[in-house]
Order: sequence, then structure tokens, then C-alpha cells
Amino acid sequence: MKLIPRETEKAYQLATQHTYSFEIRGEHGENFEKPSKQKIAALVAETFAVHPIKVRTIIRKGKPTRFSRGKHAYPGTTFRRNQLIAMVTLPNDETIALFDQAENADPTSEEATKKEVDETAKADVEKALGKKSTPKEEKK
Repeated sequence: MKLIPRETEKAYQLATQHTYSFEIRGEHGENFEKPSKQKIAALVAETFAVHPIKVRTIIRKGKPTRFSRGKHAYPGTTFRRNQLIAMVTLPNDETIALFDQAENADPTSEEATKKEVDETAKADVEKALGKKSTPKEEKK
């Protein structure tokens, strides 16, 4: 059984409330049955060294997909596999570092990098067009 963190906007929003979202999958070739909430809590505790308080599970039904049975045959329908999603709540003093990385990103460094890229791109365009920058633009 594998825990795959769900990297969605809702998952990061819930992470601020100490609720983390994971997709549960079986190993390749393993006949997968839905694990109990106790097994999921034990797996999260073992993997991330935390103590889950509450586990909620959601089963998302697989979408129907069509497939061809040949040029003149009626197309068949099959279903994608169901997804098991676990929402794990932790105590207020515990976090999972994997979800904290997006929260702690420094927006000022991203803005500075963007500004540098914009300035170099502008200089490259002016150079290609043969324009000379005015003294006012050089001071900026």
C-alpha cells in the first residue's frame, strides 16, 4: 500500500488546519482492497513520524471511458479504477513537512527573479531591434 500526497489547492488550504490529503494505492500487481482507517493511520504515523487524530476516507468512482471494438462494431465502455482518498487530521503541534514547503515559499525572491528576467528580456529585444536606451531608462 502506498501513500501519495495530493497536491491540490484544497489540500494546501486544509494543511493550514492540520488536515492532510493522501491518495491510497496498492503496490503494482497487488490485489487492492480498501484498508481500514486504523491501517491508514498506522501507515501515516510510520511514514511521517506523526500521531493522527482522525482519518476520513472518500472513494471517488472511476469515470467511464469508451473503447473501440473495431471499425464497424459498437464501441464498448469500461471504467477507470476507483480512487481512495484519505483525509488525515493531526494535532496542532504536529505537521508534515511535505505540505509546509509551499506555505513557506519566499514570494519576494520569486518577484525579484521575475523582475530580473523581464529586464534581461527587454534588453535583448532592444538589442535585436537596434534601439538605444535613453539615460532615464539606464538609471532604473
